[in-house]
Amino acid sequence: MSNTAWVTSAISEADTLWQNSRTSIEGKSFSDVQDSNGLQYVDLVMEGGGMLGIALVGYTYILEKAGIRFRKVAGTSAGAINALFLAAAGTPSSLKSAKLLDIMAKADFASFEDGERFARKTVQRLLKGKGLFSSLALHPFDSLRTCKQLLRDKGLNPGDAFSQWLQEELRQLGITNTAQLKQRINQFPTLHYRGEPDHQVGAAEVALVAADITTETRAVFPAKAPLYFSNPDAINPAEFVRASMSVPGFFKPYTVKNIPQLDECSSVAENWRSIKGIGDPRLFFKNGFPKEIQFVDGGLVSNFPFDIFHKPVGTPKLPTFGIKLEVDHYQPKSDKVGRFAMGLINTCRNMLDNHVRASLNAEYHTLVKEIAIEPMANGEHPHWLDFAMPGEHCEHLFLSGVRAAIEFLSNGFQWEDYLVLRRPEVFYSGEQLA
Repeated sequence: MSNTAWVTSAISEADTLWQNSRTSIEGKSFSDVQDSNGLQYVDLVMEGGGMLGIALVGYTYILEKAGIRFRKVAGTSAGAINALFLAAAGTPSSLKSAKLLDIMAKADFASFEDGERFARKTVQRLLKGKGLFSSLALHPFDSLRTCKQLLRDKGLNPGDAFSQWLQEELRQLGITNTAQLKQRINQFPTLHYRGEPDHQVGAAEVALVAADITTETRAVFPAKAPLYFSNPDAINPAEFVRASMSVPGFFKPYTVKNIPQLDECSSVAENWRSIKGIGDPRLFFKNGFPKEIQFVDGGLVSNFPFDIFHKPVGTPKLPTFGIKLEVDHYQPKSDKVGRFAMGLINTCRNMLDNHVRASLNAEYHTLVKEIAIEPMANGEHPHWLDFAMPGEHCEHLFLSGVRAAIEFLSNGFQWEDYLVLRRPEVFYSGEQLA
């Protein structure tokens, strides 16, 4: 199957699945916010997961088929890529997922591994199931150079090829800076709340999550961009995604230099107080106010930032839907050092998101759908870092998202039941939906 041939097959199968299920979905209410064409609006949060993010496109493809559109979109890493494209690819009422799938299909993902050849070879060995220590032992020369580069650059790939690709795709969509993005996402038709015109529900937002390892905090772009850029509206939003998808070790950290300084503008200290919660930056930065800040993959601190949009109080006008790229499993106990180390890392990665899930309880499981990425018929399982993924794997991922969305809309979410769940006496008592 050629690089793009799988798209036709994937869309055809998705449309067939939709036709077989549409009678159980069409006519249902998913939100109290609609436009004059009857399209329903929700907020959307997407989990990160590297190449598995193609499944997110299948999910939103079906949401759009069901007449659902997006007011606010958020994501981390792969979720951030999809969120940015969903925001940039057209006005809020337009169909975008098919266009996004076409962009993904034509992308040369393998070119994103723009590091040295020896580094790419090391990564490929690991993806093929070669153990870390055996790979290092069997290929000592490549391994030595790989380790040397990691120590020097903190990443095997510069990430420049990805940035250039994303900037070019955005340019073709008419977006070269954040100001243009903000303008596009707010080009709503007249929105109605329960049938009445309500202009208060049209505040759009894009939220792209990265990990600021200099101040050890979660960075949400473009909301927190004034901390890092003197003229944030002039920044190409591709830079925010580059920060969000900087997988530690795989990509170099994303570095922002010439951070606005305290003596340059009176608003700098206030920004750090109001946006970052830092009372006095001079005391917080004991070695002096930073002139540059490094970012890595937002999944390090919040791979599924569901709390960004969701407000668990009051009567919602529209829901916040969440899409996860994997079914959450707790790791079994193991005395192996590798499993223990991975447990430590995953605890750091998932602690905030798991806290949100626990605090919301039934509400979380009502709004969030996990896409189960099953092995293919031949037993192969798509790998989240396989940038040379064959078309059959891409189609499998897309259709996994399609099936999950159909299940969610047909047998999962019910707007009327959700409003009952949000009643204060139900929410605070912890009562579960029947």
